[in-house]
Amino acid sequence: MKATYLLAAMIAASSIVACNQADNDAFIIEKAKMQPSVDSTLLREEPWKDAKKVECLHAPWDSLDDNTVVRSFSTESDVFFRYDVPDTSLCAVTDYAKEEDILPEDRVEVFFSPTSGMDSYYCAEIDPNGHALDYSAKYYRKMDYGWNFSSLKTITETRKDSYTVIAIFSKKEIEDLGVDLSKGFYMGIFRADFRPDGSVNWYSLKGTDDKSPDFHKPAVLFKTIIK
Repeated sequence: MKATYLLAAMIAASSIVACNQADNDAFIIEKAKMQPSVDSTLLREEPWKDAKKVECLHAPWDSLDDNTVVRSFSTESDVFFRYDVPDTSLCAVTDYAKEEDILPEDRVEVFFSPTSGMDSYYCAEIDPNGHALDYSAKYYRKMDYGWNFSSLKTITETRKDSYTVIAIFSKKEIEDLGVDLSKGFYMGIFRADFRPDGSVNWYSLKGTDDKSPDFHKPAVLFKTIIK
């Protein structure tokens, strides 16, 4: 195992975000002072103790709140996301063969869009075993499943009543997609909670007034700045 480089000098204090991200309030992901090891040491708590933190995903279509905790920080080269997901009915395929196999699985998701209108946007959906369905898209639901993030790295851990997904993206790759990290872009944070009978609840950091769940609409994205 690589030597562990703990984030001894991250941002001064963690920040908990309101459940419905306000349209005019940017979601700020702060930069850490040191680059952590990109390995299983990220499953420990220490690297995340001062990270941006949200713990209020909501399924407005089912009037449900979720106890998933999402944390994020950036470094000079990368942006890191960690999802700690409570789940007592884990759904993950045992014979995974292709990206689309995660569609009936539990998973966490992050979307990046250069603009509020989702003229183009980029998505990663990651299951509890670290398999990713990543793709580019244009509004409305014009998906290109042949597209992939070249830099995406995942680290996961499953337990009997929960799972953790860590996703790491190269900032340069995101910027090369036209996403302006410092001036602001639009992001979505989501979770799909499937059960063995095929039923599912869809959770989002930002809610909508839509009567049915749909993450591919501008209303569920919020302005974000990555430092």
